[in-house]
Amino acid sequence: MIRLLSSLRQDDGGHSAVEFAIIVPVLIIVVAAGYLGWEAAGRQQNLRAALSVAADYYMAGGKDDKVAAELAMAGWDKPPPGAVVEVTRTCACGSAIMICSTTCSSAAPAIYVEILGRAYDPDAQVSKVIIGSRTLRVR
Repeated sequence: MIRLLSSLRQDDGGHSAVEFAIIVPVLIIVVAAGYLGWEAAGRQQNLRAALSVAADYYMAGGKDDKVAAELAMAGWDKPPPGAVVEVTRTCACGSAIMICSTTCSSAAPAIYVEILGRAYDPDAQVSKVIIGSRTLRVR
């Protein structure tokens, strides 16, 4: 019996197979996690680019919120089904939020436009909800 155990202890022919069996699943998990993270970041970047298209429209002098939302949707590369871009306006006199049709006592109100994009991607593996916004002062 001792002779059998000592011969097994000296046999090192399966070390590389055991190391391979341990390392390969770890490498597969790391590669898969990297791909899923890259995919989620890419979807978020596509939304940011679409919101930038709408922001560029306002910075170039555009005034129509519906056109800005349509431009953002057109600029969204591969939007998930049910993707939505909404544009809302907020007016302020100093630090007070107010209705945009009223005037400030001292000057014209500051007008802010918020461009909000959101979608639910059922095919996503990591983050199924995609959301992003940009806020601009247009006056």
